[in-house]
Amino acid sequence: MIGLIRAVGALVECGLSRYAIVGGVAVTARLGTAHRATADVDTVVDDSTPPDAIEALLATPGALRDPTAPHRVLIAGTKVEILPVGPLADDELDGIPAGDALFVAAHAWAVETATPITVIAGHDNTVRATAPFATPAALIAMKLHAIETRSTSGLDKRAGDAWDLYRILLDLDLDGSVRNALNAAPPRRACGGSFAMRWTVCSCRAPTAPEAGCEAVMTRWQRSRPTTCATSQRRCWPSWRNGPGRPLIARTRPCGGLCAMADTIEISRAIAASPDAVYAAITDITRMGEWSQECYACEWHEGFDAPVVGAVFDGHNRNGDKTWTTQATIVEAEPGRSFVFQCTMFDFHFATWGYRIEPTDTGCVVTEWSLDLRPESALEFSIKASGIADRAGRNRETMSGTLERLAAALEA
Repeated sequence: MIGLIRAVGALVECGLSRYAIVGGVAVTARLGTAHRATADVDTVVDDSTPPDAIEALLATPGALRDPTAPHRVLIAGTKVEILPVGPLADDELDGIPAGDALFVAAHAWAVETATPITVIAGHDNTVRATAPFATPAALIAMKLHAIETRSTSGLDKRAGDAWDLYRILLDLDLDGSVRNALNAAPPRRACGGSFAMRWTVCSCRAPTAPEAGCEAVMTRWQRSRPTTCATSQRRCWPSWRNGPGRPLIARTRPCGGLCAMADTIEISRAIAASPDAVYAAITDITRMGEWSQECYACEWHEGFDAPVVGAVFDGHNRNGDKTWTTQATIVEAEPGRSFVFQCTMFDFHFATWGYRIEPTDTGCVVTEWSLDLRPESALEFSIKASGIADRAGRNRETMSGTLERLAAALEA
């Protein structure tokens, strides 16, 4: 998160006239709490007013042009995606297919309606930035277009879109303010949004009355809110189901002991070693097998040999006679403070793991944490592949062991 907020700060400092932070970072900022892992900062910029966003960003310290994407700048390794838009009149959308109209209108609306939020990170809260972020309503409009148009190669991103939509509606629309904002959107944009919501959520045709259509669909969303599990007093999150030629449908499901998914598990331990020494040990991924009970070996992908943002490595795991390999991409590497990586398998981002290091008078406190992002549909495969039915319990056990072995090595 530190790298993301520093990238947001670079956007603020480069003097852009009108822009809005969108995407996963904006959803997290609006929710005001950790939500899901994301590795880039998506930004919509009004390109009708100077300065040029790309050139302005490249003038900031530590900025590099991404040779593979002309609309992308790397700020200290963090990707900043720039999407240019311009002022939009409703009649300019005449004759454009509803999906394309929603894309254009939603992004222009995001710039028009963005409001400032201050985001903070770091163990001492010293990394901060105040920038315009897309409103919850604008985020819904953009996410509804994205979730409808993702290719089959982007199914993990589609799952992320679905989770974003659900959290926005669950947490930010208790008073109906998000629905009201969508209903109050300019008519042409409301029509595009209504069409996308009906197609994506409940497979209806575009309504003849856009405002009424928005209200009807949002009411369906409200009715699909998770209930509270009587045995665990935890919310039962939705399962997102999709099939060939079918729209994505949200359904609530019984808890069944699975409602810990998407929760963060944390285990902490005091270690009598400096934060720098601990950081050096945990980021030397070739030593992972010395600490971990489950991950017995790691190796860098070709072209990487150091723990920097964007570096990729394979983790080889074992549980009894079960073995499996996952790919990890580093998304945060703050020397002496934090180390975070996203884990994928078959291009599906199923978990995020990280370490926080906080200095003390006698050394530091190290916290290992994990975020389980598996959907219900992946559980059966996951259990068969690993032989682990209680992933949360298993993680607590292995994380405690990891920190014990790490401490024993560094305190010897």
